[in-house]
Amino acid sequence: AYVFEAKNYNPYLARYTSQIYEFFPDKGDLDAPVGNWRSETDLTLRGGLLNGQSPSSFYGLWNPPGIIQTRYGESSSTLISFNASAAADVGNHELKFGFLYEQRADRGYSYNAQRLWTRMRGLTNNHIRDLDVDNPMPVYRDGIFQDTVMFYRKYAETLQFRFDKSLREKLGLDVQGLDFILVDSYDYDNNTI
Repeated sequence: AYVFEAKNYNPYLARYTSQIYEFFPDKGDLDAPVGNWRSETDLTLRGGLLNGQSPSSFYGLWNPPGIIQTRYGESSSTLISFNASAAADVGNHELKFGFLYEQRADRGYSYNAQRLWTRMRGLTNNHIRDLDVDNPMPVYRDGIFQDTVMFYRKYAETLQFRFDKSLREKLGLDVQGLDFILVDSYDYDNNTI
């Protein structure tokens, strides 16, 4: 089951997800079986927020309660321009000539700390998204096939991002392992992320 534990960093934003868990309690029925929070997708489809996500603004004009501004950026722009032109009449001829020099340098960077969570999710587990279909594991119970085939994840070294490798090293996991890392499950206080 996918669980949520509210922290006190931003109680207003934490309340959005807490309310989703209250509206859809972990009960058993046809639409929501026991353990109805199987993944982050189940939570977000019902309107819950993951780390780094924010509720939508009202009419694109006003931010809802709890929204924090986490953007930072710097920029620099330099433009040097020189333009010279001249014209002269020589007899029955009109001569015009000109010169234009322009030098331009645009610099800048910006980041949004809140969006780093989304970025971390995108850079993690990319190399194990596919299943190893060459090695199926049929499920048998008491010698009877259960109409279920399971697969391990398939490791693809070329698809693994540097962030994923570094995170696995930091967490003490095998860099080439098949462990699925759920970024949102690690505690900010313990510096695991």
